[in-house]
Amino acid sequence: FNFSFGENDALIRYKTDGWSYEVGIQASLTGLMDISSSPTRLINSDYFIGAGLSFSYNRRWQNLIQFSHLSSHLGDEFLISRPHYINKRVNLSYEALKWFTAYKFNSFRPYIGIGYLVDRDPATLKPFTLEGGLDYFSEEKFLYNTTRYVFGIYTHLWNQNNFKQSLSIRTGLQLENPIWGGRHLQFLMDYAYGQSRHGQFYAKRDHYIGFIICLSN
Repeated sequence: FNFSFGENDALIRYKTDGWSYEVGIQASLTGLMDISSSPTRLINSDYFIGAGLSFSYNRRWQNLIQFSHLSSHLGDEFLISRPHYINKRVNLSYEALKWFTAYKFNSFRPYIGIGYLVDRDPATLKPFTLEGGLDYFSEEKFLYNTTRYVFGIYTHLWNQNNFKQSLSIRTGLQLENPIWGGRHLQFLMDYAYGQSRHGQFYAKRDHYIGFIICLSN
């Protein structure tokens, strides 16, 4: 079972001549749990915090420059059940500088990003990352003008794993209601293949199909 909580808060906004600028902070907690065990075991948790400058033109060409910190921790219950992992764990932590750019046309938004890990623990981690993908949000709504179809594909490559591709595909429905304060409720099917995105297990591979319920802005 995967869970995540996060937020993107704007601190300063400025607009002029089609350009929009925003300085904000981003933070999240992502966890991986074994709910088939009794009691439930926390396997891994990743803590992320970042600050970013975003700028866009006519709401179509969108950019984000971000400096962030991530630290990853194995769960106590996981280590108790698998004590041999105590000697295998790493104190995974790094700061990253990333730049993302995207262009939105109609319902589609392709994007690409490059990153460099400027401070790494362990120091042997290789620094370069590449990310990219495509978002789709249908312009037409249905079910009493409350629901739209959404789709996304995302890939991540890191030279620590010899740029082996990690792929994630999600698709489903997004429900929108003004009383939720601009947030949307999503029901998505999730397919993932490739290197694990759970920090401590970055050298291992994932392959799964899942179901996601997500409240997002």
